[in-house]
Amino acid sequence: MKKCNRCGCFFIGDNDVCANCLPIDANDKAKLIDYCETNKSLLFSDIIHSTGVSSTNLSRYFSSTEFSQYSKNIQYNDICKKINLN
Repeated sequence: MKKCNRCGCFFIGDNDVCANCLPIDANDKAKLIDYCETNKSLLFSDIIHSTGVSSTNLSRYFSSTEFSQYSKNIQYNDICKKINLN
């Protein structure tokens, strides 16, 4: 049994999210990749505002190997530091 990183329900599987959240997670990842590919400045708060992806999910994605090429370029502003997102 695993706990879904998005909705918190318990499920059996190999993913980090349940089957119900998998398409939502894939959509968020696609938006994030598109944003990172088309923008030079990767300010964390701008990514949240522009993509609509939550700070919790952004942190989860950027800590994964799938997004390692982008995570080293993320800039955290003072607001993110105050809520311990970096």
